[in-house]
Amino acid sequence: MWRQCQGEERFILGEHTNGATAVGLLADGKTVFSAGKDKSVRLWDLESRRQIGLLPHPEEVIGAAASPDGRWLATASVKEGEGQPVLLWDLVTQKIAANLTTEFWLRPGSIIFSPDSQWLAFATVFGGVRLWDVNARSEVTNLTAVTDGSTGPLGVAFSPDSRTLAFNENEFGAIMLWDIASRSGMGRLTGHQSFVTGLAFSPERITIWDVASHQELATLEGHKERVMQLAFTPDCDHLVSVSKDRLRIWQAASPTEVGGATGLQKRSSH
Repeated sequence: MWRQCQGEERFILGEHTNGATAVGLLADGKTVFSAGKDKSVRLWDLESRRQIGLLPHPEEVIGAAASPDGRWLATASVKEGEGQPVLLWDLVTQKIAANLTTEFWLRPGSIIFSPDSQWLAFATVFGGVRLWDVNARSEVTNLTAVTDGSTGPLGVAFSPDSRTLAFNENEFGAIMLWDIASRSGMGRLTGHQSFVTGLAFSPERITIWDVASHQELATLEGHKERVMQLAFTPDCDHLVSVSKDRLRIWQAASPTEVGGATGLQKRSSH
């Protein structure tokens, strides 16, 4: 756990054997989930700093996302030779509520709930980006994205009003804006040179990309490794970016780096 905007490590909640693949905070603001290659998702209490739950999986977990309403946790795990199962967990009972699909090979770290918890989107290796209705447990659509067989993460994000899905469409990093209600594209953001691995909307619509005009507002430079995750702080004042080598914190209004942390490499187990 790191102190926001200061890059100061405060404490270590725990570890996964062979490394963690996803981490996040539940809606209660008191519980952290972490997924790992040890075939498990662990739930941690921030106050006591103790593990309070364990969600076992048959294979290593490569992605996990919690619904903003606090009801669900979606996970994706590896299943060699077959599709990777996407499971929906009930966070109250800590039991599997539904096995959504086993038909796709998912990309790591590319699964996300919409802010209203109605939709679940995830990026696949060969099947594009899939959009699911959480309550109906059914797929709404599949959207064409990179299908070159690459297995890295792809940027996927919902707008704050849950009406727009943004995702990396091709190997040149074009960002498709897709309107969920009309089931149609709204436009593309172009200018990247390769895959976009992380996307985030600002709740105040003050983003690095201006969605209305499809214009690039600013470019943040400094990471030496591939950026894996992006997130705005709740007050929209800062953007946090994470790569294999470093966590960086940027001031959103005038994009300059204001903090960060190194030493994010995987810990060795003995």
